[in-house]
Amino acid sequence: MKKGRNFWESPVTALTVMGDGISSESIRETLGIEGKSDIPASAAVYGGDGWWAIAVDENYSADVDEQVRELVRITTPLVDRFAELRRSGCTLHIDISGTVGTYDRLTVSPESLALLSRLSLPITFTTLANAEYFQEEDPLAWLDDL
Repeated sequence: MKKGRNFWESPVTALTVMGDGISSESIRETLGIEGKSDIPASAAVYGGDGWWAIAVDENYSADVDEQVRELVRITTPLVDRFAELRRSGCTLHIDISGTVGTYDRLTVSPESLALLSRLSLPITFTTLANAEYFQEEDPLAWLDDL
């Protein structure tokens, strides 16, 4: 992914697990992740009450396709445990997030989408608006460029 104007900045690709009343510790245990040594240096783990995530960010690569490849490599061995999390009331998805300005775009290659499909999880996109580019405008103005 190119950096700068017209492209998402600071992208993060993460496997996110959420569930009411479920601790991040129990999510980690269900996935069989016992400690920091089970997490590759390319990823970071975050958690709180009712949620847990393993993320690959720009410290590994600023390219979303590279982040996707790495996240899929890390999480593929965990796929068999996703069903157990679902049975316990959790929802799972892949989230691709980043900071965006007006008219910024994110391109995810077909190869990355094919890799993500192996996980059989929904994909969400979360954006943080970059105030530098934020201005009042017609929210449908992007259609003018089609």
